[in-house]
Amino acid sequence: MSTTDHKTIGLVRHGETDWNIERRMQGQENIPLNEQGQRQSRELGQLIATMDWTWDAIVSSPLQRALDTAQAINDFIGPKEIVILNQFMERDFGQASGLTRDEAKSRFPDGLIPDIENPEDLMSRIVDGLKYLFDRISGNHILLVTHGEVLRTIYKLIGQTHKVSQKPGNASIDVITLHLAQLEK
Repeated sequence: MSTTDHKTIGLVRHGETDWNIERRMQGQENIPLNEQGQRQSRELGQLIATMDWTWDAIVSSPLQRALDTAQAINDFIGPKEIVILNQFMERDFGQASGLTRDEAKSRFPDGLIPDIENPEDLMSRIVDGLKYLFDRISGNHILLVTHGEVLRTIYKLIGQTHKVSQKPGNASIDVITLHLAQLEK
């Protein structure tokens, strides 16, 4: 059990994929980084290595684009074990997965996408993952490598509503302080 009521978390979005360029809804498909995404991830690793914190742990979504980004970062700050948690997988976009945003709007004009993961289930899954960070990950400085919808959900959870509508850039980092009480709402 953690001895602290807060953790510093580096929220990292994975590097670029071809589907990002095509504006496809990636969801839980295992899309790899493209060449640009690989370069971005290495550059991010170099940047993170210059930050004032010693990162105690790296946690990643199990999807390849996030894992490859985590490994690139680890090459610069590691070696550390990369803890893989399914709770930080991208949202399941159901039958819209693989479609461009325009294709999804055309196919589902009412916005009702069959089999899409609802926001409440996504939030619950992410809160479970964040609680795991407090309960099972030692250290107070954790890098979390994940996906855009997961990041927006975390921002909503912690009350940074100004960031909910913004799309985090590929291979970006945003450092937050997360308090255990924020997960008990």
